[in-house]
Parts: sequence; structure tokens; C-alpha cells
Amino acid sequence: MRYKINNAEIDVLAPFIYQLTGIVLDYSKAYLFETRLGPILEKYDIANFTDLIKSIALNRKIEHDVIDAITTQETLFFRDKSPFDFIQNKFFPDFFEKYGMKAHLKVWSAASSTGQEIYSIAMTLKNILFDLTKYNIHLFATDISDDAIKRASSGRYNKFELSRGLEDRILHKYFDEEETSWRIKDELRHAVHFRQLNLLKPFVNIPKQHLIFCRNVAIYFSREDRSMLYNKLADMLEENGVLVISSTESLNGLTDRFVKEQFHNATFYRKVK
Repeated sequence: MRYKINNAEIDVLAPFIYQLTGIVLDYSKAYLFETRLGPILEKYDIANFTDLIKSIALNRKIEHDVIDAITTQETLFFRDKSPFDFIQNKFFPDFFEKYGMKAHLKVWSAASSTGQEIYSIAMTLKNILFDLTKYNIHLFATDISDDAIKRASSGRYNKFELSRGLEDRILHKYFDEEETSWRIKDELRHAVHFRQLNLLKPFVNIPKQHLIFCRNVAIYFSREDRSMLYNKLADMLEENGVLVISSTESLNGLTDRFVKEQFHNATFYRKVK
């Protein structure tokens, strides 16, 4: 069944979606309401989009499905290769040269989706250190979607997901083949700690980090919320810590707590206050 949404329903749903996720939607995104939320209406036999909010009050599972549907974004391993070149050839070598090989390195993938980004960081680290178990490394990944976190924690991916961004030599080096999927090797999977987190809510029990990746999520937020988020991330960085955002994003006019720097084709932001 194809569900159609009207402007009156968008007026009701848009503030509700914002409250749940921080994502700003308007009339121009009617197709997104229909394609992402329509299957939920059908799944739970809900008559229309207005009744969706009433149904959520009676069944919290529907709320989780709505969050998953709205926030789940397409991702792939080593997405936009330049940030990974930067951390392999600049950030990690500089960190260990400055603090020593026994230093406690803390890295956070703040919008990790189904885990491809944080596992790409883990693979990059293993290329440098060879055996992650011998070092004091804390890799942390969060996402607003419970379903995404569960999938990421499992470390399992199908052939299509692995074909996007991974060469065969990397696949066979870091993954074990199972019956219908591939699973990232235990050394890498056990190195990562996953947690559900809404980035617009308070950050509770999260230690300060040396490196934060927060790519392709703030673009869906209002300008005010982007500013708030980037200032919160600055609070979560150690002195001179680094924030990596996507090449289509900018901190201009949003915060004065970072300085923009360049390494080859990669842009990153170093905390200055």
C-alpha cells in the first residue's frame, strides 16, 4: 500500500520527528515521510500519518522503528578516503610520537550507523600497530538507532555492504566468511565499544577523546542545533584534540573553538579552546 501524506499531517509529524531525532523536515520532504514511515504504517496497520503519533504512545516499539527509519543513512567502509589517509599518515603517528606507545588513545565515531566508520578506523590502526591487544586503545561508537547499534556490534555484513569501499585483500585480511555473510575479526570487534546515543541529548559518562569523527549527521540539524553540537563535541575533546567532519560540512559561524587545518586532501579541525 502506498501512503500519501498531506501538509496538515506534516505539520503534526515534523515537530514530533524533531523532538525524537533533532532532524528538521518540512513540506519538501514529503517523499521521505512516505518512503521511510509508510512501511511502518503498513506493518502496524495504522490508518494514516496522524494516527502514527497516537500509536507510538501505546507501543514504544513503534517509536524505535520510526527513529531507525528516519535516521538510518547509507554508509560504507572507508567512506571519503582522505580522512583515513589523514589519521594513518598524520594523526596516529603524531599522537604516538608525542605521548608514547603506551599512551591511552581514545577515538569516538559519534554517528557510527552500522559500524563501517569505526571499523575502518580500527583497521587503519591495525595497519600501524599490527596487534591492537598490546596497546591501550579505546574505540567508541554511538548512534541514535538501536537497530544500527545492534548490527554494528555483531560485526556482520553482507557481500553488497562489503563490496562498497573494501578491496578483496582487505576483506580477507580483516573478515571471516560465514554462511551468508562476513564477520569482522574478533580482535577488531572486541576493540570497539558501542552505545545508543542521541547527539542532541546530554553526553553522560563519556570520557574526553583525542579524535572524534562526526560526519554527515549535523547536515540534517538546524543551524542552532549544529552550533550546540559542535560546542558540545569541543567539550568532549582533550586539549588539541581533533574533530573530523565531512567534506560538505563546515564550522564557519557555528563555533570559534576549532582551527581548520589541512593534510593533503583532508580537512580537519583542531580544538583551540
